[in-house]
Amino acid sequence: MFSATTGSTTIKIGLAALLVLAATGCTLQLGLGEPQEEAAAGHGDDSAEETPAADQPPRGEGGGGSGGGGGGGAGKGDNAGAKDGPPEVVSIRLIDATVRPWDGSQECWDSNDVVSAESVQALAVALGASDPYAAVAAFIAGLLIEHYAPPDPYGWAQIFVDNAWQPELDLWLASWENNYENTVTPSWGPPYSGWDHVPLQENVRIRLSLVDEDELNEDDPIGAVELDYDDLLAAVDSGEVYEVPVWGQGQGAILFFGISVVAEQ
Repeated sequence: MFSATTGSTTIKIGLAALLVLAATGCTLQLGLGEPQEEAAAGHGDDSAEETPAADQPPRGEGGGGSGGGGGGGAGKGDNAGAKDGPPEVVSIRLIDATVRPWDGSQECWDSNDVVSAESVQALAVALGASDPYAAVAAFIAGLLIEHYAPPDPYGWAQIFVDNAWQPELDLWLASWENNYENTVTPSWGPPYSGWDHVPLQENVRIRLSLVDEDELNEDDPIGAVELDYDDLLAAVDSGEVYEVPVWGQGQGAILFFGISVVAEQ
């Protein structure tokens, strides 16, 4: 039985319930607040599988997590449990993200200012470092970030497990109403949204979509990335918050996505 945790609310979905939902054509959407229609399109690349009806924000009310101004932990620790082989079932929490300080046109997110070639090169060097997360964090700390008109990120998460997308388990990371503003290092809690009792299958995937809120114009897609089995297993092995490098996906606007994955007994 899967369960999705949004804030302090846990909703469990069993097989019987899924069959009822399928028979009636109903879905149970988890989320916080009413999404903006502008955010419904243009979030990253489509995958080979049939795209779920929810390549859009989840609807309805519930917990969601909120954006924040900090980056979250990184690094890889030792996990003695990994010596026994991959766990069969895990608990997943979505912790934070690191967003590139400029969009695909090399303009600041919330202004038309063009970033310098030196800044673009400095970020490229940081991403090529032996510890890219630490190098990028140092690069961002060295920026006068308020002069870069940083974004106001919000977004949602979807999960592919048991050979299908599970739209009834879609989650808000943060909504248009409760996200933190002016940050390239949003944190999605506490409390953090995620899923419990997830079978750690080799084709499991998590899709994460981020959008920049814009009160005056249409919201700007930041991007969408996907985490796979290897990413989740690396997070289990790390024994701590694991910053997945994702800058190679899409337009490269999302640099890292922090997750915590724990084996369930």
